[in-house]
Amino acid sequence: MTHRLVPVPLLSLALLFVLCGPLPAWGRRGHELVNDRAIGLLPPELRPFFERHRPELLVLANEPDLRKQRDPQEGPRHFLDLDAAGDPAQYPRTLEEAMRRFGAKRAVEYGVLPWHIGTVSAELTAAMKAGNEAQIVDIAGRLGHYVGDSFVPLHACLNYDGQLTGNTGIHKLWEADLLERYPFDKTMLASLGTPMVLEDPVVFAFETLTTGQAEVQGILECDTALHALRGKHEYFEKLRERTGALADRRLGEAATATASHWLTAWVRAGKPAMPAAAGDGAAQPQAPAEAPMPTPVPSKN
Repeated sequence: MTHRLVPVPLLSLALLFVLCGPLPAWGRRGHELVNDRAIGLLPPELRPFFERHRPELLVLANEPDLRKQRDPQEGPRHFLDLDAAGDPAQYPRTLEEAMRRFGAKRAVEYGVLPWHIGTVSAELTAAMKAGNEAQIVDIAGRLGHYVGDSFVPLHACLNYDGQLTGNTGIHKLWEADLLERYPFDKTMLASLGTPMVLEDPVVFAFETLTTGQAEVQGILECDTALHALRGKHEYFEKLRERTGALADRRLGEAATATASHWLTAWVRAGKPAMPAAAGDGAAQPQAPAEAPMPTPVPSKN
């Protein structure tokens, strides 16, 4: 599969949201927040370009979830079951090593998120080198989604929906429904930081997933304690009270990390001047195509 040369029209994506209903991961609002806050953290060399394309970047923040509806290879790009290896620290750090250990099909079923972040980050670097405005916007918007997913604790474990512990449904309740009910756009601000140039986007993603995986048990225990209140407003009130600080922190860190990935791609491209206005210049070479996944598998997250 190759990338589109131009972003999907905003109206078309908006219509898909209506047709497809609620989305997993941080939910539509959460992913929009990550990209939105990331823009304001960028240095002056990058910020005007990203500010100009803010509307597209917010819509594209959710495009990878829509892609799951039409691409059976998309699902594993959104998670990594770190505990499939027992100790998360022992999970293979390359996809090739994971395939040798688990077999190609099982390795993909466990997820490929950190490696896909590395692939998309490289694509953004190529687009910035080429000065291709449409591709920069398209790839940067989607990269923010994958980075955001890496900060969701339940995207780093086999028990991703609480299905192994009697907490089935917690995935959507915590990551999407909770954010739709409370104004995290303000409370997450304290967790925003200064973007940095990443030495290795894949290593950074593994570190992010590892810290998130350690937070899963607390979310599950909270849901277990509140299980009798499910379906009631009190459930979300108490869930916000007990785990809201975690969601605030992970959202703020996700926004900072997204800005860091954008900044890193630009630095690796040689710090080129960003296109001054949409449509300037002739068509540029296409960024590298996404690396095909070995085996198509259905998405679980």
